[in-house]
Amino acid sequence: LKALSPQGHGPVRDCLEKAVAHDPNYGEAWAWLAWVYMLEYEHGFNPRPELYDARDQALQAGLRAIDLDPNSAVVQRHLFWIRFMRHENDAALAGTERALALNPNDPDILCLSGLATAFIGKWERGIALTKKAMALTPNYPTWCHFVTSADLYLRGEYEQSLGEALRIEMPDFYWTHAFLAMNYGQLSRKEEARAAVARLLKLYPDFGASFRREGRKRSWTDGDIERYIDGLRKAGLAIPPE
Repeated sequence: LKALSPQGHGPVRDCLEKAVAHDPNYGEAWAWLAWVYMLEYEHGFNPRPELYDARDQALQAGLRAIDLDPNSAVVQRHLFWIRFMRHENDAALAGTERALALNPNDPDILCLSGLATAFIGKWERGIALTKKAMALTPNYPTWCHFVTSADLYLRGEYEQSLGEALRIEMPDFYWTHAFLAMNYGQLSRKEEARAAVARLLKLYPDFGASFRREGRKRSWTDGDIERYIDGLRKAGLAIPPE
């Protein structure tokens, strides 16, 4: 998870670019590099638009990885996420199934498949994959709870959604505080809402103005985006009308 911060992302990208330059036939290194390129688009980490389009760069690296190592579950995992972030939903869903066929009990693959599948709109399947990961090992990635928290939030079950969000052990990730804030807002827990918003804005100062764009990146429907906005506004986050 070191690459999931602006500070960690750049050095990881540099290291992986050196790795594939040294060994251009190392499939999994290309897959990890593809994922790191996608983080530039997904989270805006250390962008280099003067050099390349990050989504295209990620896809090219992912396709290179697949050519080299098509039977690697890691390679398949990163490529399906790239397809998801490019809104190539049929290809993304097919990719989740290929990754799961290669390693059906990997908690990272299960959780990432759950995220992509749920946000594409297949919530029942996405939740089932996520809960399988949680049941398999106590050491599953805690970002699995983004899926369960989102599902409960959209059902209007804010107390339970908050409980899921509190289990996400990523204090330096802006989405953690966004999920906390929207639930605190809906529950009228004003002091905690203000603290979550303050932490969110420290990590992503322009989050309010960027929220709709961020949601659409992840295939959220406009209706769901407005429901999240309702909670964030109640928490005190300024989000301008579209």
